[in-house]
Amino acid sequence: MRHASDALVTGIGTILADDPLLTDRSGLPRRKRLLRVILDTKLRLPPKSRIVQTADDDLLVFTATPLDSPKARKLQEKASNSCA
Repeated sequence: MRHASDALVTGIGTILADDPLLTDRSGLPRRKRLLRVILDTKLRLPPKSRIVQTADDDLLVFTATPLDSPKARKLQEKASNSCA
């Protein structure tokens, strides 16, 4: 099912409980990268989570936390460093 999808959406509860990568595990070639999406109103996403550590311009987080908050800046910096 993941292979046939363009994006995979989950809530922060799943990330906090399981620390998943949210990847396409089929091993089949993809026409485009799977977008990993997290719904996280309070921005509780840990910078050390596996999904943040492996972010490569394929992670989208929906939050109500201002983007200029210290939490958001730290997360953006961590995700940017994983792309470099």
